[in-house]
Amino acid sequence: MTRDELIILGCGLYLEPRTEKWMKKRDSLYKPMGVWKFFMIRREHYRTLFGGNGYSANKAAQAEVDALLFDKAAGNVVVIPDNIPAPAAKEEEDDNKGLHDLTDFGDSKNVSPLEYMDWVANNISIKNVKPSDAPCPAAYSLLKWVKEDTANLKDFWTSMFPRTLPAKSQIENQSKFNDDNRTTFDLLSRLQGEGKDGSGEVSVL
Repeated sequence: MTRDELIILGCGLYLEPRTEKWMKKRDSLYKPMGVWKFFMIRREHYRTLFGGNGYSANKAAQAEVDALLFDKAAGNVVVIPDNIPAPAAKEEEDDNKGLHDLTDFGDSKNVSPLEYMDWVANNISIKNVKPSDAPCPAAYSLLKWVKEDTANLKDFWTSMFPRTLPAKSQIENQSKFNDDNRTTFDLLSRLQGEGKDGSGEVSVL
């Protein structure tokens, strides 16, 4: 396979797992070229090296395998180990790890970002929140992200959630129209207290 043919199939590019382009690269390049098993082993090696960071592990493993394929296309002698044992009970990439079926969210409806941000704020301290409890998948994903570490939690409270609060001017304008519990009958009663000759003052405000 030539270098140009490799590039057409995604060699030399980092492709996100679970995407159509990645599956094409896996099925049309890595597997036919006999490097899929090697890729999985190197990915697990990098995952351990990077403390479980799947993104960095995938990126590093793709870069290493792609470099080998380019070397081979250039005519260099490339030896790809084939005697490395595969990770125990794991031959295929678990693309669905941590994901949920849409049906897990029950009667999920489209809600505004303000609504699901409020839901997240009210569920941060709640244990065992299920997808069916969330108003939408986005709300559940955001809640999981916020709970992952303290840095995310701090970012939520200091940067994200404050944007959902009304501005001071909005609060002041709204307060002008708040009900002060004075009724029309109260006003009429005070007007009746005014003298028949028009004398006397009645405060209406």
